[in-house]
Amino acid sequence: MKKVKFYSDDALDFHKDVLKAKRNTKDDPTYKKRMEDREDTISAQFTEYDSRFAANTLEGMSVVKLTSSQIADFLRLYRYKDKCFQDLEEKLSVDENGHEYPYCPMCDIGEYHSLDHILPKGVFPILCDHPKNLIRCCSTCNENKSEVWLEGGKRKFLDLYIDDVPNEQMLFVDLSLNGDLAVYKYYVSDVNHPNPDLYRMYKNGFEKLELARRYKKQTNEEITNMISSMKDNIKQFNATDDQLKTSIRSSVADMQQRHGVNYWRAILKLAFCDDAKMFAWLKSKAV
Repeated sequence: MKKVKFYSDDALDFHKDVLKAKRNTKDDPTYKKRMEDREDTISAQFTEYDSRFAANTLEGMSVVKLTSSQIADFLRLYRYKDKCFQDLEEKLSVDENGHEYPYCPMCDIGEYHSLDHILPKGVFPILCDHPKNLIRCCSTCNENKSEVWLEGGKRKFLDLYIDDVPNEQMLFVDLSLNGDLAVYKYYVSDVNHPNPDLYRMYKNGFEKLELARRYKKQTNEEITNMISSMKDNIKQFNATDDQLKTSIRSSVADMQQRHGVNYWRAILKLAFCDDAKMFAWLKSKAV
């Protein structure tokens, strides 16, 4: 999981652009007028969200009572394929260094193909087009999220716009051999004493997004890449074990600088370097 840059322009102006792009239909010729008449309600909730976003107190957001028809009107504002949201997604794809970050910040497995509502739109339909309530993610993470966003009065999951992902290692992988096959199990632990509340939200996300299973599914391909890199180093430079490990650790440092300390590919590589038996197995596949 990686903290990412959030939308910094005026959120209400973005909403107005969304509404402006909408069209009345033959079956509903007064839709835009109804939404314009709700501007005070929208402005009030957007203002509260912006204030709580800045103070990191989103768990205190007011829930506005709406009729089913009003909820349907608000939800109609959000359509991922509409130009406003496609432009927003493109704008959010640039990281703090001005470089494109094409990966889903929730799992760091694949590229993003959707926008997730941080506060669920089923609970906060007025915020369905608030740009700071929308974060890029892959479709798998989006589908795995739920409407349940509070736990004991606190946010259940990290908000990767405002929460600092701890620098302590929380993600681990156990490596072992079953005959000549590598076996791996990803898990999270607070053994390095990260901030307890941030760890709670990180762990909830890890479990809800099924990251242990999804990382495991990707691991064989990553191991194949490691073996290929080892082969090149051995063939071209006759690299020793220490030199191979130095090369791996160097790539890990680059990964963690870009993706964070708990980047799963980096954690996997470090685990091989730290386990003599598993490193020997990996090298045996490269020679």
